[in-house]
Amino acid sequence: MAENLLSVGCKQQYSSQTKLVALRVREYLRSLHPLLNEGELDNELAVATRISVRSLQRFKREAKDNCVSSPPSKRQKTSPVLNSIDKFDEE
Repeated sequence: MAENLLSVGCKQQYSSQTKLVALRVREYLRSLHPLLNEGELDNELAVATRISVRSLQRFKREAKDNCVSSPPSKRQKTSPVLNSIDKFDEE
């Protein structure tokens, strides 16, 4: 069962909206439990949002630097047209 919970090497991409919601949930948990230290608060937040502690720490760092953003969209790769005839080949 622990194998299902641990996904080593799986990098999840989160949108800026997800990051901001996680940060708002952090503020809410901080208001509910003002005596929790940062580590305990991060653990509670990870359980509540089902996002890893490391990702949540990255969100905090991005918010501190004012650069919370979505990952870039994937570039559409166009496939080359094979066996096409151009004017050079017609002669």
